[in-house]
Amino acid sequence: MRPVAWLTALLLTATVVLAGCGGEDDSTASSFSVGELDPDFLTPGRTTGAFDQIHALFTPLTKVDRDNKVVNQMAESITSDDRRTWTIKVKQGWTFHDKSPVTAHSFVDAWNWTAYAPNGWANNGDLSIIEGWDALNTTEGKPKTKEMTGAKVVDDHTIEATLVLPNSQFPLLLTKMGFYPLPEVAFEDFGAYEKRPIGNGPYRMAGDWVHNRSIRVQRFAGYQGQRPKTDRIEFKIYSDVKTGYTDLQAGNLDIVNVGQDQYGQAKRDFPDSFTAFDAPAIDYLGFPLFDKRYADKRLRQAISLAIDRKAINKALFADVMTPATSLVASSSIGAEQDTCEYCRFDPAEARKLLAEAGGWSGQLTIWYPSGAGYDAMFEAIANQIRENLGITDISLKTQTFPQFLQNLTKQKLHGVLRGHWGATHPSMQDTLSNLFTKGGGTYYSTNYTSDDVLDLIHQGDRAPSVEAAVPSYLKAEQRILDDFPTVPLFGAKYVYVHSDRVDDVVIDVNQIELADVTVAK
Repeated sequence: MRPVAWLTALLLTATVVLAGCGGEDDSTASSFSVGELDPDFLTPGRTTGAFDQIHALFTPLTKVDRDNKVVNQMAESITSDDRRTWTIKVKQGWTFHDKSPVTAHSFVDAWNWTAYAPNGWANNGDLSIIEGWDALNTTEGKPKTKEMTGAKVVDDHTIEATLVLPNSQFPLLLTKMGFYPLPEVAFEDFGAYEKRPIGNGPYRMAGDWVHNRSIRVQRFAGYQGQRPKTDRIEFKIYSDVKTGYTDLQAGNLDIVNVGQDQYGQAKRDFPDSFTAFDAPAIDYLGFPLFDKRYADKRLRQAISLAIDRKAINKALFADVMTPATSLVASSSIGAEQDTCEYCRFDPAEARKLLAEAGGWSGQLTIWYPSGAGYDAMFEAIANQIRENLGITDISLKTQTFPQFLQNLTKQKLHGVLRGHWGATHPSMQDTLSNLFTKGGGTYYSTNYTSDDVLDLIHQGDRAPSVEAAVPSYLKAEQRILDDFPTVPLFGAKYVYVHSDRVDDVVIDVNQIELADVTVAK
């Protein structure tokens, strides 16, 4: 899920003075606050939405920079002779916030814990490319081992990773949450650890996580990477994004990740700071394909043809979003547009296909997360389905983000559902593998894969570069569209506005670059 995924909780950011954090003198310490919906977890392998907090608290092996290039972070080097067996050298001299050393064990132990199916961690699928993952994810009975054969500690600062198949994009995949490190203390009691996680990132916890109120962090003096430009951050927790935007208008907030239904207002209110980053992210409708009512692809095609994406984009999103004409975001490397035949608006063809599929009887339920600004879009989609397909009994149901994501992973949402995937890197591989392979981070939102699709994705993975992999990924995309398991809606944007109280607000594939934000003098 961005991971997981599609799964990104919306951000809001504000200026505050944090008391009781320790460290710098309160009279001179710089600070700002980031408002969020309450996340599910603060542990990288476990979370489905706490991306900003994780980026503050942890440093991964690699990261994608503003030029869409992979750069080493905690990795000194990543090498391979055959693109299957990789040697990772971990930088020396780094410590966690409790002063314990960051070693090869910190990574491999975390990988194994995340990959072990009985633990039930959301980012388990990130590790599916490593040899031995399947032994930790047996379909029947408890796994007989807790360690992947393909993840070996050679010495304190060397990891040998053997993949199931050759994959030239492994350094890119190391940006994913499932590959982050954990300190030894975490494994003693994850319940206690979640209250005040200890990471290896530029900021450390400045107190316990107070659910539905705040998460406070302060600059980690022992950080060996690039020093963050601001001393303290408070992640203020909101019940919905509109409340945060109201605070921004009142002058109490500095940076807001704008809800979809407020794009037009934000462009008018903050014309000088409005930013819409063209992310490698997509919004889509997923279906419970295990439910026979949704098994006929003509039903799914009919729903897609009944939706006027351009009208929704103009009326609700101020033309900020990109109406989908393909299965992957246009910003993905090598992506082509107009590959999706059924992404056009054609009510007559929609009604014809629905009739061929046997029509629809009973209630059509659509699930989506509450408090994140999605109401207007789904009301519009429901109205268009009513008008253009004649399905009148439509129920829109919501749950809080954590509830929605947890029930989604357990396949407890029986109906059409809101899907989103925000890739951590710009290769089409990230979207295709996470949505349409069984080990993918958000496979549970599509419930679709096939041997043909797997073969084509793996063919691309074996190519010597991301660019060389493009033809195989495009073939995989077309094969998926032939079965039409999901309804592509929009290429998503990361949309922010900010006040003049903060500077150097950079939005990229990582969303806000928190360590770069400065407080205006």
